[in-house]
Amino acid sequence: DVRHLEQTLNRLKQGVSVLERHPVYELADTFNLSDQITKSELDMLFSDPIVLDWSFMDKLDEIEALNKELERKSPLILPEAQLKRIEDELKKRYREKIIDPVALRKRFEDLGYYFYKMDKKELFKICLKVISNFEKKERGQELISEYMLEKALDLFRELYKKEEQEEKLAIEKRLIVTPDEVINKFTKEAF
Repeated sequence: DVRHLEQTLNRLKQGVSVLERHPVYELADTFNLSDQITKSELDMLFSDPIVLDWSFMDKLDEIEALNKELERKSPLILPEAQLKRIEDELKKRYREKIIDPVALRKRFEDLGYYFYKMDKKELFKICLKVISNFEKKERGQELISEYMLEKALDLFRELYKKEEQEEKLAIEKRLIVTPDEVINKFTKEAF
């Protein structure tokens, strides 16, 4: 009976108080951590696929826009240093759109709790370091943001490649082939 369930839920809600802070901090109190985070720790953390998916699940449009701008070719031939400077400016502009420290801190709280419960204590500790760096807004946050932006671009490019391969397979499996596809195939093979 739905009414009975609603009454039970309401009674449970009355008996439970709202947490003042995320439970990950209660767990963190038992660990002695330095705030310094290394690239190898970030590599270890982001080697777990859930971290990338969870970090950027709502930012794929912005990542795609950045990727398109980075791949856009200039009609002018520019020196390598100038190209690098333009690329860095683009990444800096998009980093503010893609890397939201407040939202990411909350996501890493959830990830840290998840890793603790999954008995992945090393990843849990690294999540705590990431949270600490996002709270302090110092050089560590900038380094993590730069690292995460590169990982986001890698993720997008990998997803895009996978999508292209799936489209190619779908075309190969079709029984009907359009004249445009035949012409494209022969022109690609000819060159």
